[in-house]
Amino acid sequence: EGRDELIAKVGILGRENYDLKAENRQLKTECALLDDELRIARQETIDVLNKVKERAVGLAAIETYHICNLVDELLKEYKE
Repeated sequence: EGRDELIAKVGILGRENYDLKAENRQLKTECALLDDELRIARQETIDVLNKVKERAVGLAAIETYHICNLVDELLKEYKE
């Protein structure tokens, strides 16, 4: 009787081990997919930040141009 119980427990543990291995493979697949999504999200963030930087540089150049013109006008007034 004890031997039969042991054999039954080994069978149960074997099935649980099989199920756990299958779950582990599934989790590894999901992890790989999440890594890909994270990499893509990071790249998209970098792309957006680069666009913001380009826009900021452009706006700064325009502002600098206007400030220089203002200074030139003030200098003209000062020289007159």
